[in-house]
This record gives sequence, C-alpha cells and structure tokens, in this order.
Amino acid sequence: NPNVNWMPSRNGATKMHGSTPGDCRSVIRIYERSMDSEERLKHYMNVLLHEMIHSLVFHYCCCCHSCNSGLDDYWGQTGHGVGYIKLSNEAEAFAKRMMNIDLQVGLHKSVTIEIYTLQEKQLQIEWPWEELGLDESKMMKAAEWYRKWKASQQTQDSAPGDKTLDE
Repeated sequence: NPNVNWMPSRNGATKMHGSTPGDCRSVIRIYERSMDSEERLKHYMNVLLHEMIHSLVFHYCCCCHSCNSGLDDYWGQTGHGVGYIKLSNEAEAFAKRMMNIDLQVGLHKSVTIEIYTLQEKQLQIEWPWEELGLDESKMMKAAEWYRKWKASQQTQDSAPGDKTLDE
C-alpha cells in the first residue's frame, strides 16, 4: 500500500496511513524492554516522544512536489535530518522547562545513522552543526564507528547483538 510508511527502530516504530488531510493516522509501537520499572518508564517516554516527532512530521508537513524541493536534506534519508533535530531539541527543552522531565529521544544515535545513510548513498548536505547544538567532529567519528560496526555485523554469522566492536 503506497499510503503506508514504516519508520522502525530497535526501540519502536511508527506506521503512518493516509495521504490527505483528515484521512491520516499513525500507529506507534514501543517494543518491550527488560529493565527496572522506573528505568523502563523513562525509556518508554523517550521512545514515545521520538516516534511522536516522526508522526508530527508526517501529518503536518506538506510533501507535494512543489513543496518537496530540499525536503530530503531537511528531513533526511532516515527521517532524522535537520528538521527532526530541531523538533527534538525543542521537544526535549519543553519537557524539561514545562514538566521538569529530562527526556532524551536518542538524537545522537539517530543523527549518526542519518550521516551513515547519507555517506552510503554518496549524498552530502550542509549541516548547521552549531545551530543544532552538535559537535561535527564527534558526529563524524560516531558515523565512522557505526560504518565499521555495520560492516562487522554483515560479516558475522552470529545473531545480532552477540558481539560488539569492543570484543
């Protein structure tokens, strides 16, 4: 179905349906984790916020051809581009300021995977690192680590998660 869009991760997924205003809906899944109850609740809140940001973008950003110019750069190849980072930063700041809750939507990991994906597709964008509050050098090092980790996973016969680069 061309009107269904999945944005999965290890922690959760957002499934979007519809393409016209009033006909759109999202289903967010959060995968269960074995943790103590306080840690698990915080994890679930972080994942829910992360997935809600994806849903917000899907429902409220025009993706028609005339508006679509540059959106790949802004929203990214994995949905974790500049626009996602700005929304995440604002959502985390709002939660801290208004609710005194320190939420983390997994921004560094998401941006690392976005950079890796751009590199794999041989695409390049101009990241406004300082405006986003991110350190370019650290993010590029993280993307390089992720590239090596992905390569090691593709050459292993073991199940995912059995080994890490540290071993």
